[in-house]
Amino acid sequence: MHEVDLSRMRAAVKCPLRLPPNRVRRTYKGGALLEAFRGYPHPSDDWYPEDWVASVVLSRTRVHPTEGISMVSDGENEWVLRDLIEAFPDEMLGVEHVRRFGATTRLLIKLIDSSTRLRIQVHPTRSKAKELLNSEYGKTESWVVLATRELIGENPYLLLGFKEGVSADDFRKVVLSQEEEKLIDMLHRVEVRPGDVFFVRAGMPHAIGPGVFMVELQEPSDHTIYVEPEGDDLLAEGDANNLGLGWDAAFECFEFTGLSRKQMMEQCKIPPRALTNEAAGQIEDVLYGQDIESYFSAKRLRVLRSIEVQSDGFCAAVILEGTGEIVGSGFKLRVVKGDTLFLPAGLTKYEWCSDDAEVPLEIITCHPPRSRFA
Repeated sequence: MHEVDLSRMRAAVKCPLRLPPNRVRRTYKGGALLEAFRGYPHPSDDWYPEDWVASVVLSRTRVHPTEGISMVSDGENEWVLRDLIEAFPDEMLGVEHVRRFGATTRLLIKLIDSSTRLRIQVHPTRSKAKELLNSEYGKTESWVVLATRELIGENPYLLLGFKEGVSADDFRKVVLSQEEEKLIDMLHRVEVRPGDVFFVRAGMPHAIGPGVFMVELQEPSDHTIYVEPEGDDLLAEGDANNLGLGWDAAFECFEFTGLSRKQMMEQCKIPPRALTNEAAGQIEDVLYGQDIESYFSAKRLRVLRSIEVQSDGFCAAVILEGTGEIVGSGFKLRVVKGDTLFLPAGLTKYEWCSDDAEVPLEIITCHPPRSRFA
């Protein structure tokens, strides 16, 4: 690599880095709320309902060779995030993270906006992913609902977890015969509103309903098994739905533990936990606890004037509302609603500042697994 490029990269890892939009094509439509959030001039729904944030993961259904991989910018130069990490792993990710996990984020963040119900699906656990796919990662995930819209006369909702009494044999029969109403009825339906947070373990069946815009934190993989194939491709194109495993192995990725609605909500819905509540602003945990932090964690900041952050590693930040600045040693960067940033581990101390206490600067920061728990 040219010395000038290395010098520019070395300077960049000492500052917050902007993450430009990184849209990924999916098999469902959406994106109007996402585009409005990002500040697009004419928001609309299309086949790009997801925006992958701080991603070092390739899309499984990629339409171009690098689809899914994030770029980063210091305002003058742009790099592939993965390249910057490989060149300066300790500065980007932190010495302890690299020692424990290697030069990879071990995290994928998405902005997801569905205008239709996603197909019912499941993701393998780490152990199943290793056994069946030779992959280090499963796909445990979490959802932070940002906004909703009513579509086709339905309140926004999720389908989440098997109800009590659902057996593996009954589920298999319904999937292979494609009895849609029976399939849906096997899962809990949960109406959602902005601010709701859910933790979804790998192995739990689920589907996002129409009209839900969210931040998703997940393990860095694109391993998804669909039990509602598109059209009539259940048998004709089974590989696309069961990851080439065949249905016998694919059904092994489901955990057939039926839950009452109360049990499911207690296990999956995460209440916020206040950390600070001061005149200058508030910070709360939205994803926390040892089980969750073995995969990821997240905080929400509401900045009225300014909040100082002492960081112990890298994170990605999503600006939810307001305008302001992030300020630290040698940098000052303007931020507005819809911005996404990668904050290298070397930024051990910085300050979020709001322009207007009447319209607070609100931020979600998304963090990798805690090495002591993973």
